[in-house]
Amino acid sequence: MIHGRNLIILADGVAIAAAKSCEISLNTEAYEVSSPATAGWRYRKEGRSEWSVSVSTLVTTVRDRFLTVGQQVTLIFSAGDDDQMTGTAYVKKAEVSAARGSLAKGSYQFQGVSDLTEYTEE
Repeated sequence: MIHGRNLIILADGVAIAAAKSCEISLNTEAYEVSSPATAGWRYRKEGRSEWSVSVSTLVTTVRDRFLTVGQQVTLIFSAGDDDQMTGTAYVKKAEVSAARGSLAKGSYQFQGVSDLTEYTEE
């Protein structure tokens, strides 16, 4: 069983500081294909895939957070030593929200620009 505290997102080998939650999404297109033999049924064929990651964090610094937008990073998703995946992504978005009397919160959105593969240390 994997708990949220066990899933760590690393950007260029460094854990994203103060991460509270993360979401990893993998999507695949499905193209409709048909022929006279398929009659009234819709058939689909797998297309290209894409992946993205969103991370919610507590904000520890503001300056460095926004300097990374648009840069490419290597992400590693780790749920233990033998359960890791990796891929290259660009930092699509960084946000900070703060309310008086509360801790500042933020988020990052990453868009994959490479295959998502099993991670093995070299």
